[in-house]
Amino acid sequence: MPFLSDANIPNLANIEADEIDEVCAEDSRLIYVGITRAKGAVLITYTGEVTRLLPQDGSLYAKASR
Repeated sequence: MPFLSDANIPNLANIEADEIDEVCAEDSRLIYVGITRAKGAVLITYTGEVTRLLPQDGSLYAKASR
């Protein structure tokens, strides 16, 4: 799942203040569907900070290196 940085997801650039909760909920659902449909493993990429829509517990993730 590419581009799951806080700068990209949720995309708050073109929404009104009263729509923030709806946008975050929809983006959370899309991430959930993507993760639960994975057959083996999920690779999440991001730059900067990971999106706040994912759990922040670092023990849930394995870091990949090149």
